[in-house]
Amino acid sequence: MALRDAKVYTRDAEVAAISRTELGNGSVRYLRKHLAESNGQVLDSWSSSGMAEPGPVVGWVDVALTRTSSDSVFSKGATVTTCIRFEVSWSEGDGAEYSHHVKDCPADLSPPPAQ
Repeated sequence: MALRDAKVYTRDAEVAAISRTELGNGSVRYLRKHLAESNGQVLDSWSSSGMAEPGPVVGWVDVALTRTSSDSVFSKGATVTTCIRFEVSWSEGDGAEYSHHVKDCPADLSPPPAQ
């Protein structure tokens, strides 16, 4: 479930069409806000300011997404936390490129607040 949600967050950031001159800071600001509004636990982030150069990552956000399982792989109603890093870079041919991948969660990750 968390990876399916991550694809949606990535696509939302692409659609936001943040300008190249503000790509690092703007994308991280957008993702942090969007993830927090969706009950993601933002763990860390980094961004560079100014005009994005082709190639290197210009911003990233680490987040813990906790979802309740509704399938048969886990007990129904079990909570599963997945940590994901979202990254943004610039490509001369494609413009802003957003990606995400699973990463290890910190050992001291506190449980999400009860809702």
